[in-house]
Amino acid sequence: MTAREFLSARGHAAAAAASAFLLLSTATWAAFRDDPELAAAIRATRDASAALADSPPPALDRPDTGGILAAWSRPAIAEPAGRGEWVARPRPKIVPNVVRRKTAPDPDRKLPLATPGAPQAEAEPGGVHLEWPAPAAGKEAAPVTGIRILRRGPGDAAPVTVASLPGAARSWDDSAVAPKTSYEYRLQFLTTAPTPDGRPESALSPPTTAVTPADVALRYTGGSDDAALLIVRKCSGGEWREQTFTVQPRNDDTGQTGEIGGVERRTGADWRTGFVLLQIRRELFRFRAPVTHRHVDANGVLVQTLVMEDRQILRYRIAWLDDDGIRHELWMEVRLPAGAVPVE
Repeated sequence: MTAREFLSARGHAAAAAASAFLLLSTATWAAFRDDPELAAAIRATRDASAALADSPPPALDRPDTGGILAAWSRPAIAEPAGRGEWVARPRPKIVPNVVRRKTAPDPDRKLPLATPGAPQAEAEPGGVHLEWPAPAAGKEAAPVTGIRILRRGPGDAAPVTVASLPGAARSWDDSAVAPKTSYEYRLQFLTTAPTPDGRPESALSPPTTAVTPADVALRYTGGSDDAALLIVRKCSGGEWREQTFTVQPRNDDTGQTGEIGGVERRTGADWRTGFVLLQIRRELFRFRAPVTHRHVDANGVLVQTLVMEDRQILRYRIAWLDDDGIRHELWMEVRLPAGAVPVE
């Protein structure tokens, strides 16, 4: 029996029992209090309860729900084709809520240093000038804090460090070189930042070779058929110095050696070159010089035309041997017209 059926069938009796209980409780309380109004109320309640007991409620008819239940029973509904159950169950799509965080680069982990390119070398009397571009740098690349220059000269089995420069350096001059000597140069980048391979230096750059010229030069400034006025120029520490000598050609009959240069008597400076003057000749020196021709045309207008004309003068030329025994020739310096070009 359901709660609804119980209340429908036994509700009257339950109400009467509750009223009787309340009446008994009230009567007991009134007896102790001796209240006339309360006693009258109790009597009225008793009479109402008796009347309620003598008039029970009519019986309720239960509705017939058999037809509704039969229409919705499992055998009465056909299952859809291809389904094991007659009610389709949607399957929810589960989308994980994943938040991807960008991993910040580790400031203590840097890329290895890149290998530097070969430096550019320019040899000159008394030194070699080196240049190189700025090293490539990335956001996470290890900074170049130093540059090492290595050189291999005659007799060196391996490159030797000759200079350590700051990372911002872009050039360097090597003045500790010998004349007419071949040198090989390499670069290496250095860093103070940690790298994955744990090496604070890069690999060596490809080599660059430079051959230094002689550090002695001659100027033929004057003289005669018997002697030449020569200026010996020597480079020392990157600076040129000059000294003038009067030299006679070599002559075995008179004992003239023809040596160019020597040791200065007053200061003891060494101006020896190993060069030997062989002969002095007076020859025609041919050249072409610009000449302006002027004339008046048929309309009376002055016309100027610049042309190159062949010219020649008498000029001295010497022949001499260098310290390697190679023969050279040199014209005496004279003042030529502006724009003159020698004709060989």
